[in-house]
Amino acid sequence: MKLRGIHLENPRDIVQAVKKAQEGKHVVLAFLGGSITQGSLATKPVTCYAYLVYEWWKKTFPNASFTYINAGIGGTNSLFGAARAQEDVLSRNPDFIILDFSVNDDNTDFFMETYESLIVRILSHSKRPGVMALCNAFYEDGSSALERHKKVLDHYSIPYVSIKETLYQDILDGKTAIKDITPDGLHPNDEGHKKIADLIIIALEEIKGMDPVPSEDTGQPNMPVPLTPCSYQDASRIQNNITPFQCRGFLRDDSIKNGVTDVFKGGWISRCSGDRIVFETEGSSLSVQYRRTIKRPAPVAAAYLDGDRDHGVILDGNFDEEWGDCLALTNLLHHGTPGKHVVEIEILKGVEEEETPFYLVSLIQSGKEIGSNTPMDRHCLM
Repeated sequence: MKLRGIHLENPRDIVQAVKKAQEGKHVVLAFLGGSITQGSLATKPVTCYAYLVYEWWKKTFPNASFTYINAGIGGTNSLFGAARAQEDVLSRNPDFIILDFSVNDDNTDFFMETYESLIVRILSHSKRPGVMALCNAFYEDGSSALERHKKVLDHYSIPYVSIKETLYQDILDGKTAIKDITPDGLHPNDEGHKKIADLIIIALEEIKGMDPVPSEDTGQPNMPVPLTPCSYQDASRIQNNITPFQCRGFLRDDSIKNGVTDVFKGGWISRCSGDRIVFETEGSSLSVQYRRTIKRPAPVAAAYLDGDRDHGVILDGNFDEEWGDCLALTNLLHHGTPGKHVVEIEILKGVEEEETPFYLVSLIQSGKEIGSNTPMDRHCLM
C-alpha cells in the first residue's frame, strides 16, 4: 500500500526491533536530532512527538520494556550528530533510532556528506539498529535539506517520513492552517507534535504487519558504496579532558554536565583580549564549536589553522537572535590534507569581568584519507 509522504523502502532492521518487542524483550528507542526532537514549543516533554512515539511502543507491546533516549539538541546539524552519535546514542545499544536534521542542515553537498556520514556510522554499529528519518520542513515555504537527504536515504533504503509531502501539503491544500500547528512557522505546538507522531505511527503500524527476516538471513547486509567521501563518519570531539598544546588565559570549565542538552560544559572559558589556546589535531576536516550568546556583549575570537595568521575564521560570541544561546559550529577545514594540524584560537575583543565570557565548547576532527587542502568558511580579519 502506498502511503502519502511515508517511504518505507526496506525496513528490515526496524522489523527486527518490532519482533523483539513482540517477544516481550527490552527495546531501546533513541531520537537524535535538533530542537523539534528536543521538544521545542511543546508545552511539556510528554507532548513532544518523540515521547508520543515512545508511548505507542509501550501501548502496542505491553509485555516488553523500553528505554527512551531523547538526544535532541536545538540548533544542531548532522555534522555534530555524527560527532556525538556514539556518546549520546550508540553507546546505549539502541534497537530503533529516528533521525531529524532536515531543517538544521542546509540543502548542500556538504550536508549531504555529513548526513551520509552519520547514517553510515549508525549502520556500521555492531547492533545494526533500525533507522527511520523524520524529514521536517519550514511550513512557510516547504524548504529543507530533503533533496540531498533523500538521495542518501534512498541509497541505504532508510524509511522516512516527509513533512513536506504531508503536513506542508495539507497547508497548501487548505486542509490545515499554519497557526494551528506551529506558532513560528517551524517548531510545532502540541497539535503539530501530535500530527508528526501520528505520521510516524502510521509507518510503524505498517512495518508491524511485515514478516521478520528469516533467521538464516539475519546477518549484516552489505553496505553500498557511499555517495560521498563520507569523511565525517569517524568524527570525534576534543574537549577539556585533553590538555591543549598551549594555553594562556583560557580556563577549564570543570562543572558537571546535566543531561544531553546541557551543552555548554566540558570546554574552556576566556574573556580577555590576547588570551589564546592551541591544539594539535588530526584529520582532514576540522570544526570549532563555541557559544554565541544573547547576553551581549560577549568576546569576539578568531581561529587560525596551521599558523596561517593572514586568514582567520571569526568566532563572534554575540548572538543577534532572542530565543536563547546558540551552540555554533564553524568549519575550518573540509577535505584537507590528512594528518596533524594545529588550531589556534585567540580572543580579539575581550569583555569586562561582569560581562559574558567566551565559551569554547570543543573541536571536532574527522577524516583520514582526503587530499587537496581546502579551507572552508574563511572570513578574513579586518
